[in-house]
Amino acid sequence: MTRLDEILSRINFLPAIHPTFSRALDLLASPDSDARDVVGVIQYDPAISTNILRLCNSPLYPIQRRISSLEEAVVYIGFTEVRRMILLIATEKIFTKTYPGYEELRGELLNHSVACAVISKRLLPLSPPLAADLFTTALLHDIGKMILSDFVGEDYERILGRVKELKCAFSEAEQEIIGTTHAEVGARILQSWNFPEEMTEAVRNHHNPQKVPNSPLTHFVSIANIIAMMMGYTTGIDGLSYMGFPDLYRRYSIKEKTIEKIMMTASDEIATVQAMFS
Repeated sequence: MTRLDEILSRINFLPAIHPTFSRALDLLASPDSDARDVVGVIQYDPAISTNILRLCNSPLYPIQRRISSLEEAVVYIGFTEVRRMILLIATEKIFTKTYPGYEELRGELLNHSVACAVISKRLLPLSPPLAADLFTTALLHDIGKMILSDFVGEDYERILGRVKELKCAFSEAEQEIIGTTHAEVGARILQSWNFPEEMTEAVRNHHNPQKVPNSPLTHFVSIANIIAMMMGYTTGIDGLSYMGFPDLYRRYSIKEKTIEKIMMTASDEIATVQAMFS
């Protein structure tokens, strides 16, 4: 077995998404579901129930009275927000380990992923219609790091040496030293989970959006990723070793003031979500 075969074989041993999450996400995507159907599935999961209620009663949703009923909360924040919250909780459960190949501090990968997802919501009004869900794709864009972390940790000095020597992106050095990248491994993971091709394409190319000029989903995941890094939400080991994409800002008429506003308005929501996991 080659080293690349060993890396890719680990995809088969990833934890599956919890059945409660899968069932709830299916209901939330169905036009025939109502709040009672959704509550009937999620009410027995304390993580989902507690965090949805915390979200409703956070400063993100200013309201005159306190919401204490899960059904009322689902109606109040809507199916889209509930779906996003369930995805965040599912992601938190996946990212429970430490990933020393990328993280200097435990939780950096989760915090970066959450920041990208929150930022992506603020980018949606600037994007053309997208073929797949931007929030979910942004949330999962770095999931390949789960598998590649051990291998990057083994070869970290060699990878960093290539970054410094060639002034290249960390992912380019990954490819040269390890034989693949966290983006490629992430795309393989989403394929194994039967995610849409548009999402796997965006994960595969989020550091190289120029390779897919007709994929706005990829472009906006790339932009969300860079803005998260600009805000300081990075995986400390590789976070400063990537390039920005000024051509994308020009293509979608994203001005500097717009980015500043996104950063300012996203920070409170990122902090609120992080507090749920602390």
